[in-house]
Amino acid sequence: MSSGGSDTRGHLFATLLSLGLVAGICLAWSPGFWAISAAQAGVLLVAMSWVAVEKNLHQSREWIIVALVSGWGVLQIAAGRTISPWWTMRSSTTWIAAGAGFFVASQVLRRRGSRETFLSIVLWSATVLALLAILQMYLDPGRVFGLFPAQPGSVGTFLYKNQFAAMLEIAAPIALYRMLFSPGERYAGVAAFTVLLAAGIASVSRAGVVILTAELAAALFVAVRLRILNRRNCLKIVALVVVVGGVGAAIGGPQALWDHFQEKDPYGVRHELLKATLSMASDRPWDGFGMGTFHLAYPAYARFDPGVFVNAAHNDWAEWASEGGFPFAILIASLLSMVGARAGKSVWGIGVLAVALHSLVDYPAREPAIALMWFAMIGALTARSGNSEALGHRPA
Repeated sequence: MSSGGSDTRGHLFATLLSLGLVAGICLAWSPGFWAISAAQAGVLLVAMSWVAVEKNLHQSREWIIVALVSGWGVLQIAAGRTISPWWTMRSSTTWIAAGAGFFVASQVLRRRGSRETFLSIVLWSATVLALLAILQMYLDPGRVFGLFPAQPGSVGTFLYKNQFAAMLEIAAPIALYRMLFSPGERYAGVAAFTVLLAAGIASVSRAGVVILTAELAAALFVAVRLRILNRRNCLKIVALVVVVGGVGAAIGGPQALWDHFQEKDPYGVRHELLKATLSMASDRPWDGFGMGTFHLAYPAYARFDPGVFVNAAHNDWAEWASEGGFPFAILIASLLSMVGARAGKSVWGIGVLAVALHSLVDYPAREPAIALMWFAMIGALTARSGNSEALGHRPA
């Protein structure tokens, strides 16, 4: 097929993949299994369609890790090493769909044009959803999109603030990439980052705001290191960032977040959960209790009664070790180590590392829509490594 035909097909599949991810985010507000299943089925359909039309598949080392991660729960069921095959199969659908998202991204986004299409849709969809979330918090917190009843504690389309923050963490580096490396899109990038930061502040996610700020610092560091910014431009950007931070804080309303930071021993409960979860993992270190079964196994290891149902460890890494054994957590770490350098150099991929860090103090990746987006971004970074185009100074 001609280069023009390949480009057109690449743009089409990049658009379909990104729309599948956005659909998952838009439906994350529903506690029903049908909602995320629709988005996952869409991504799986895109993956199967790509295999049907593309005969030359580009392989990489990351494929092996992703295949093992995606099939881990199925292997547990086949080996009889789960305390609940039903819950493990349900969890497996999340990892299989995430693997499909990785596969499509790693194949489709090898060309810069397709990758830019994908990143643009992800960025502006997240920015619009962040803006709608701010309006929802102030105008109608009881309804998502002003139409659907929101669950208690929901933020935007997510049932939990730190999962909402994870979406911001994935999108924000794309805005920073536009701001620092695309002169024609600089102000659009500034506007997008302002909205995302404001939404993070309004969500009252401590880790989210800290990580968004760290992403900004990391992006500036890369720009200076690559000599994209000279001293004069760096000072301009720093001044602009101060203004952006002030505007974001004003829009988001910093008082609630400030009060949240003043809480005494804010991670005391998480510390107790972590100790119990590590005890679970140490009892079944090789294969865990089964993917998706944390809430079933945890009561036998509980060290205190928080007065509420404990549905997660508030630490994805520890929960992965307890459900899948330490090898499963090591597989995730290995995958991240393979793309870590690329994530930093690209700037737009820093969010992949941000979600991994956030997962140390909460459970953003437990949300299927975030897992899907996270693995698709890892796939985009894998695709970037196989891109032979001359990229110049832009870390695309």
